[in-house]
Formats: sequence, structure tokens, C-alpha cells
Amino acid sequence: MAKYRCDQIDARIDGSGNVRFDVWALDADGVIIPGRHKDVLVPSGELMAALQLIGGAKIAAVKALLVNYAGPGWDNDDLDAVAFANLQAEQAARAMIDWVAPPVEFEL
Repeated sequence: MAKYRCDQIDARIDGSGNVRFDVWALDADGVIIPGRHKDVLVPSGELMAALQLIGGAKIAAVKALLVNYAGPGWDNDDLDAVAFANLQAEQAARAMIDWVAPPVEFEL
């Protein structure tokens, strides 16, 4: 299951009224998924409304805002698919290298 790490949260000072979350996507082992870093901009009004909730509802609401404003490709299923594809590519590359170690010459 994909995980997320937020390294920083700050207010945008560009007049947008957004709060920036510096988010990295991680695989199940906590390793950064290459190419999956994003500054997620959440409207401050929506964030404040979520923060008024209590307990698990607050957590769920903030997570929903982050996924919504991160855009496509950032939900758990999408990130799990990326992590799985990366793992498959690593396994296939290792198997190929085990079979024939580069450099190798060949003709088509």
C-alpha cells in the first residue's frame, strides 16, 4: 500500500489563499516512488472547515482534500500500480542481467 510523506506545510503568499503541502509518495517499504513529488495546494477555507472536525473525521477530511487537490494519479490504487510496475521492471532487468551481463554484442 502506498504511503505519503509531507515534509513541509506553508501558507502561499501569492494572494491565492492556498496552503501548500510538500508531499512525496512512498512505496510500502517507505522508499520514495520516483517522479512522485508534488506541491499540493489546498484552499485555506476548505482546510479550515476540515480542521474543525473531530477525531477520525478530521483525518479523513484532510486526506480527502490532499488527494482531491493532488489531482489524478495520486490515490492509493494509482500509486500502488506505479510501485508495482517499478518492482516488475527491476525484477525483469535483474533477470536479464543475470542471463547476459552487459556489454554484449548482437545482431538483429
